[in-house]
Amino acid sequence: MSEPVIIDDDPAAALEAVPPAAVQAAPVPEAATASIPSRRRIGFVGAAVVSDLGLALIAYVVALSLRQEAGYVELREGLHPNWSMLVVLSVMLGVFYLFGLYERELLLSRTLHVWTLLRAVVVAFLIGGGAIYLFRLPIVLQSRAVVIGAFVLFFLLAAVLRVGVLTSLFWHREPAVTLVVGDADYTARLRERLRELRVFRQVQTLDTGCGGPDSAVWFKAMLSQTLAASPGRVANVFIDADCLKPNTAFDLIAIAQRSGAHVYVVSNLVRSLSCRRLLFDLFEVPVVGVRRGFEVRPISLAERAFDIGVAGAVLVLTAPLMLVVAVAIKLSSPGPVFHTQERVGRDGKTFTFYKFRSMTVANDDESHVRYMQQFIRRGAEERRRQSDDSATVYKLVDDNRVTGVGRYLRKLSLDELPQFWNVLRGDMSVVGPRPPLPFEVDEYEGWHKRRLAIQPGVTGLWQVQSRSNVAFDEMVFQDVMYGLTHDLFVDSQICLKTVPAAISGNGAA
Repeated sequence: MSEPVIIDDDPAAALEAVPPAAVQAAPVPEAATASIPSRRRIGFVGAAVVSDLGLALIAYVVALSLRQEAGYVELREGLHPNWSMLVVLSVMLGVFYLFGLYERELLLSRTLHVWTLLRAVVVAFLIGGGAIYLFRLPIVLQSRAVVIGAFVLFFLLAAVLRVGVLTSLFWHREPAVTLVVGDADYTARLRERLRELRVFRQVQTLDTGCGGPDSAVWFKAMLSQTLAASPGRVANVFIDADCLKPNTAFDLIAIAQRSGAHVYVVSNLVRSLSCRRLLFDLFEVPVVGVRRGFEVRPISLAERAFDIGVAGAVLVLTAPLMLVVAVAIKLSSPGPVFHTQERVGRDGKTFTFYKFRSMTVANDDESHVRYMQQFIRRGAEERRRQSDDSATVYKLVDDNRVTGVGRYLRKLSLDELPQFWNVLRGDMSVVGPRPPLPFEVDEYEGWHKRRLAIQPGVTGLWQVQSRSNVAFDEMVFQDVMYGLTHDLFVDSQICLKTVPAAISGNGAA
């Protein structure tokens, strides 16, 4: 096993070398400035929202004034309070959020910032302008020029304020050092890109290589002592998880966050979590920022409302289809329409799980239990060496216990539709990890149980990105990373990607 090596890409910012004999992770002091990055992030979001709202109103007033000078509208009529302005402002803020304009990393690249702002303004104009004319909102005042002029003026004002003022306010005090943890060869492109950006220019690499089975303790020791050598100087830590075991990656994230650094995880397994593409476009690799605290958030009212809305809509819209499926199941083989199981939900609580029955009644599931036990126990490295035919989640579609109708239901994931009733009951969310069976949880290693802190879901990250073609450890990694980084926009994107993935049957068993 090769030892981790510190590579000083910028000698002026070099940290102290880590003693090769260090085997145990040194304690990392709680940095006095640990809360500064999060406070500045919150401050940026607040300043950006307030400035966007203020500039939108200023642009509208200026556009009205110009049209008044031309004799087309009355300024005081246009400034008369009405609810339609709230519609336009809400659309604008929503679109800006979706485009990542309230992500602080956008301040790193003026070109990307202006380009993202332009695209967001155009989309906001198309949606907001469409709503104005479709519903004949009073804000239009029978003048397209006012609407168009307001959006154009807003873009010009916002570009100047964001790129000039906000960038100076929220980046100039950042510490100088950025640490990249991972194989030096694999992270070369990332380091090159970081040096092109403000703040990240002073880059160091903790070269882990791709070590053996006992490498985890070395990696944790090296990172701990590297951060302890210069407390508070490392502002950002990028962890390349593709060359690390998932549990090692999680330990390194926790160590880096305790030092007060902002942590980014680089991995192809989280590609679908970068659905805004802001960080992807900025760093030119699949990367996500880890929520401070390294904890899964409780379910918010907005997320619960999203679950209820989506589940209710799916159950209503697919009711005729589910009736046809129920009749087909009943006619194809004797037995009940629904198959129920005890599954393990959030925080280890069990619940009754509903599916359409796709197998014959009273079948022997011993082979399934045996396979899943082996699947969980088998390491990720060994799984990667398996053939494509064996690297699938066990569903037995080629087994004679699966009915003819059941094969089609599984291929198209139609057997999953009753689970939306579990969502309405609050047992599950629309998006989240698949709920395990109790015997599967009995096989979990300690770090696997991190996924039980997340509300299980009907669909999830691995279903739309990897389907059945990942090892169990990699699936857990995707589930936990989803729990640490997701929001409603990510959930919406995963839901949209689920439909074509289910229809194609790509990777489904």
